[in-house]
Amino acid sequence: MITDEDSVDSLRETFEQIKWEQNVKAEMSRIEDVTATLFFDFDKNMPERLVEYAIWFESAENITILNREEHAYGTLDNEFAQPLLELISISPLPLTEIIAEEPLIIGHIVELNEEKQIIAVVEDITKQQAIDWKDSQSLDVNWLYLNGTKLDGKFAKGNQVAVWKSGDGPEKTGEIIKQIILLEK
Repeated sequence: MITDEDSVDSLRETFEQIKWEQNVKAEMSRIEDVTATLFFDFDKNMPERLVEYAIWFESAENITILNREEHAYGTLDNEFAQPLLELISISPLPLTEIIAEEPLIIGHIVELNEEKQIIAVVEDITKQQAIDWKDSQSLDVNWLYLNGTKLDGKFAKGNQVAVWKSGDGPEKTGEIIKQIILLEK
């Protein structure tokens, strides 16, 4: 669903560049890559109009579009195809999240208390050393606060994790965990 104003404006500008052939009953050799339903509001006194388009990405420079309701066949090429390709994600999966900052810590969990939402992580030790860890008062321990996130058994003592922080936690709990990724069980 595309709702932000800049993307809608870009989509509107892109659709204005489509070269349409009217009254054409076109059929394609394969199923469309995307079905897009656009909401048009032509008159404030009338309900919005829904128009469905079938879209084929022939290449990054050539897109075919069908408006079956109006029997219209359209094409976009060159500079106008790429913006549409970027606006309409053809993957059913969520966008890849890019984390450019390095993690605060990469280490093994030596202690976790889900009730208090605190985990302790030590860098530069082995999994077995983390499992056998007894000295939770050591200066090498990084105390991290989960800030409302329930672990539900997803992490255990000895797991290797990468942790990103978002600030200082309450009282003396250490850093608030912004993101934690399990690297190794």
